[in-house]
Order: sequence, then C-alpha cells, then structure tokens
Amino acid sequence: GFDWTRVDEAVSALPAGSWTSYGDLAELAGTAAQLTANHIAHDPAVTNAYRVLSSDGSISFKFQWHDPADIRDPMEILIGEGIEFDDNDKASQAQRLGPPELEALLDNVPGEVQ
Repeated sequence: GFDWTRVDEAVSALPAGSWTSYGDLAELAGTAAQLTANHIAHDPAVTNAYRVLSSDGSISFKFQWHDPADIRDPMEILIGEGIEFDDNDKASQAQRLGPPELEALLDNVPGEVQ
C-alpha cells in the first residue's frame, strides 16, 4: 500500500491556530485528495485530524472522531485554538498551511531523517 508517513507526520506537526486541506496533504505526499481524506478518516493513529479541512475551509460533512463516544464539535475546538471562521463556517485562508509550509514543518520535526 501507499506510505502515509509524510501525511501522518504533517498532520501531527500542524500547530494550533492553523489548518490544512486534504488536497494540500495529497500534493505533499504525491497522491489524491480523496485517498488522503479516506486515510485520515480511517486511521486512528492520525493526530490532529480535526485540523484538516476541505479546501474552502469547511469541516468535512463526513468528519467524525475515531472514538464514537467523542461528541466534541470540531469547529468549537478550532475556534478555541485561534482559527477564525466566517459567517459561512469557512476557516480563514490566511491560517491555512499549504504544501510549502507543510514541507517546512516536516523539515523541522526533531529526529526525522531527511
């Protein structure tokens, strides 16, 4: 199967107050956005999955926590971390980390071999 290490590390490295999109992660890893979304949705080891949004800044209508008992609202968590949403529930594009910023995050992960 596909090696999801770069995607997993990028999502784990996303700092509070920032977000990225499925497409940005797919571009970083060289795969498709839908495959990336499926991976993030189904791998409970992916931390910070709630910081991955649709390209327009909306929370995926299919988003759910890996723990079915978790009923937290991802938008409330993101707002608490400093993400700004507009009246249409879209996160600020100024707070989005695209592929170059994700690459820079990975370059600064301690202990990672390049």
